[in-house]
Amino acid sequence: MGSGASAAFTGETYGEVSGRRLAVTNGRTRVTQRANPNQGTKKDNALICAAIDFGTTYSGYAFSFYNSADKIHTHYWPPGQMTKTPTVVLLEPSGNFHSFGMVAMDKYKELLDKQEHKEWYLFERFKMKLYEKGSTLSLDLLTEDITGKTKSAIEIFSASISYITDHLLNPVNDSERMRGISINKDKDIHWILTVPAIWSDRAKVFMRTAAVNAGIPEDMLSLALEPEAASLDCRDLLGEAAKYVGYRYMVLDLGGGTADITAHEVADDGNLTELHPPTGGDFGGTKVDIKFDELMSRIFGETVLKRFKQEYMQDYWELMLDLERKKKMFNGTGKMILHQPVTLTELFSDITGSTIEETILKTPFKNKVQFKLGKIYIAEDIARQLFDDALKNICEATLGIMQKVEKIEKIILVGGFSESPYLEMVMREKFNDLVDFPKEPSGAVLRGAVRFGQKPTTISTRVCPYTYGIARMVNFKSFHPPTKKVTIGGIEYCDNVFNIHISKGTKVSVENKHLATEHKYYRPLHEMSQTSIEVYASDKPDPEFVDEPGCRQIGLAVVDIDPTGDMGSRIWVKLIFGGTELELVVRDEKSRKISNAVFKLF
Repeated sequence: MGSGASAAFTGETYGEVSGRRLAVTNGRTRVTQRANPNQGTKKDNALICAAIDFGTTYSGYAFSFYNSADKIHTHYWPPGQMTKTPTVVLLEPSGNFHSFGMVAMDKYKELLDKQEHKEWYLFERFKMKLYEKGSTLSLDLLTEDITGKTKSAIEIFSASISYITDHLLNPVNDSERMRGISINKDKDIHWILTVPAIWSDRAKVFMRTAAVNAGIPEDMLSLALEPEAASLDCRDLLGEAAKYVGYRYMVLDLGGGTADITAHEVADDGNLTELHPPTGGDFGGTKVDIKFDELMSRIFGETVLKRFKQEYMQDYWELMLDLERKKKMFNGTGKMILHQPVTLTELFSDITGSTIEETILKTPFKNKVQFKLGKIYIAEDIARQLFDDALKNICEATLGIMQKVEKIEKIILVGGFSESPYLEMVMREKFNDLVDFPKEPSGAVLRGAVRFGQKPTTISTRVCPYTYGIARMVNFKSFHPPTKKVTIGGIEYCDNVFNIHISKGTKVSVENKHLATEHKYYRPLHEMSQTSIEVYASDKPDPEFVDEPGCRQIGLAVVDIDPTGDMGSRIWVKLIFGGTELELVVRDEKSRKISNAVFKLF
């Protein structure tokens, strides 16, 4: 490892000063002029900015025309005209894409009724795979459908994104047809794809790869961090307060799979400065579903529940859909009442020879969970327990940031899980009047992602969450660990050295992100015309080696160097942090050629 790009260090340092125009009102500084957005890329020539919020449980899209940027069009999906449709993909037995969203669910229900579903593939909640795999994620990742059959995960992601992009073109072209304009998917649209801020760099590369495979041009695609996008949408909710320099607030994006938390401050240019690296975890709304599944397993037993899912998939599905509805109704008081699948209780009796009503009297759930009149009655304290793990984690993560970032003046909750009345009650009890909600919390990320695409530098400063660097070899010294010694061409080297490019906690200006880190150069150990640059991240501020605890390889970039394989040829490398994705810029010192190397998963 690290042998493809080894050399001594050198570098250059840059700096920049920029001015602002400010005013003072009531002792607080108020912005009167904002920085201009960056210009000069293909994205700047796009006619439309379109955002795709690809969620664990629900997905949707919104767009705006650049000549009327403030008018954001959000697509509303039937039935019920919601801002999002279920993130569900249906494949035919051949493996070809069939449908997405409610259309996929309705078709699968039809197949279930006819008992023709077994050869079909239905995928749901597959986005969480990217969070779960984290630093070990690869393009070979497989994902299971609801019956356990597997397919390539990236193909499922790409099929979903392709469907949404094609679906988006319909209302866009309808709106332009009267003017005789036809929108080209490849060159007229700047595409924004949302991702959780707490995702690993590898997961972001995976999503970008899936989007490019879906037909979105690489140079017309941007990734937006979900809580940041929500933050941009929620500034109107904050009113005049958000126009004053130094105003601090938090945004909690509570989706189906993850909770994503970020803290921002209004900067003196009117943009937003990140105060703390985004935090959170896998304690979104599906955590309640998992706890409910565990409850049913304790009552019925794993064998019964497993067979119920296999033999009566439609009934299980309808039970979970009912739970999804009741999650948004339960306010922490009274019973939670769900539809009782008759097939579940009958299956229990067939397998055990006893009724569920008799059996439950012998369990800790006596008088706590009741099955009667075709309903499941869950007592208040048990219903609360379904939520409590997720809510505890959310409160602890919020408090964790507030202990590190002082003077937070507002906590805004967005995302589907934020619509839970019980969650709202708990958050208000814990944080009082700091808590607030936008009018339509499920659509905040979508609308904000469009705003981000219109002006990416609205988030003006980010805090580097990890230390980033490149694997290299150096001449072996007496203080180096003997286990790291390798000998090449009679020369002793120390292998797997972590050559730091940017340290954890560094604040980086988004607009001037290319100035935040130094170039460093690397020299090949032997004649070669192509080399692999291995990029690593570490939780430590000053790691020594790339294979020590807390370090992980986030990808590699294959770059062409001097085609003659000149041993004296050097390449200059710069890792750029500050945007939503880590960037890598390489320059061949001999040819002076500069290229933006693309990260690859392996």
